[in-house]
Amino acid sequence: MASAQQGTRRDFIRRGALAGASLLAFPTLIPASALGLDGTVAPSNRIALGAIGFNMGMTNLRNLMGVHGVEVVALCDVDSRMLAKGVTEAPRARTFRDWREMFSKVQLDAVTAAVPDHTHAALALWAMNRGIDVYGEKPLAHHQAEGVALLEAARRNGRIWQTGSWQRSVRNFRRAVELVRNGRIGKISKVEVGVPHGLANTSSYKPEGRGTPGQPPAELDYELWMGPAETRPYHPRESHYFWRYNLHWGTGQVGNWFTHHGDIALWALDLDRPDRGPTEIRTTASYAKDAEGAWDVPADFTIDADLPGGVAMNISTQLREGTRWHGTQGWIHVGRGVTLASDPKLLNSAIEDSEWHAPGTTEHWRDFLDGVRTRQKTVAHIEAAHSAFTIGALGLLSMRLGNRTLRWNPAYQAIVNDPEADALRTRKWRAGWTA
Repeated sequence: MASAQQGTRRDFIRRGALAGASLLAFPTLIPASALGLDGTVAPSNRIALGAIGFNMGMTNLRNLMGVHGVEVVALCDVDSRMLAKGVTEAPRARTFRDWREMFSKVQLDAVTAAVPDHTHAALALWAMNRGIDVYGEKPLAHHQAEGVALLEAARRNGRIWQTGSWQRSVRNFRRAVELVRNGRIGKISKVEVGVPHGLANTSSYKPEGRGTPGQPPAELDYELWMGPAETRPYHPRESHYFWRYNLHWGTGQVGNWFTHHGDIALWALDLDRPDRGPTEIRTTASYAKDAEGAWDVPADFTIDADLPGGVAMNISTQLREGTRWHGTQGWIHVGRGVTLASDPKLLNSAIEDSEWHAPGTTEHWRDFLDGVRTRQKTVAHIEAAHSAFTIGALGLLSMRLGNRTLRWNPAYQAIVNDPEADALRTRKWRAGWTA
């Protein structure tokens, strides 16, 4: 494992280039490609990228490898059929079934990972502790304490992080956040976040045909798929897309959707950092019995969070999907493809040069790669990911405990005066998966 003192591959290349230049005492012919002068990218600016997970991760792979100067050198998936899809995009890359092996055998600058929630933390810790920058999917982790570990690892190792919360790079979301941040609807008293029904499924993929309970399909290495989570018998309704509906692997629509819209809500309130987290969480939940006995996420739920500044956050499957801020001078609602306001004229308000402007660009994947090269914070940085994830994780924990009210101390990242609940912020990993 490379330590922070040893540095990364990119650091080594840069140091070597400088040292070599100092030894030149006579004119030397250097190919233009080595300096990046012929339209190619100099080695010191080339990004060696690894990609993991091609069921939900093909979009990430295509967008990242489409940026000039990126070389996909390694691909990994525990399912051979999914891995074959990745190979069609990057046929020259080395292939792996186990990302632990990939990290040990290939020198990488960055990795993109689209894997189930229960694997998020272990994979990202392995990467960051080896000097690799990460483009990771939301939610940040599976248990709240895992998110804390990731936040600390990113800071300790000086790693760049970008979350797949790409709404931060979409114009109408950015515009809505700017309007709220710059006071167009006055002081905010409440923010509503609407998410889909708990067992909603708009995917064309169906769980049937993925094998029978207890017998994983031949192409799936189920032992690797389980990763750090406690061993559990295979069930076709718990693999690939539908793992998100079982809390052993996923986080339901809380992790699937709240971490999108809730992230936007916090961004506009300047509460997208862990030290400005909630002080109390309250929930209600109802459950729909799955005929196959596999899915156990709450079907409908509400999460109420008390935020700093006296702002009340309400998250519910009964609200219109998206984010709505309520202020002393009106409201603004934003969702995918829609922006509304109590007074439509609010939406035409100009943002002056002296006012707050959303950082980053509308090119979410390029923003990550720019961060890898410049070491500047990305628009969907890890502090923001952890902030939204924490509210969602605490909400799920409250529901798990029968809708118990939880008091939260953001400074200590701990549940107050409830040792039982605080102990459930984490889980034990299987042997061999600790970074």
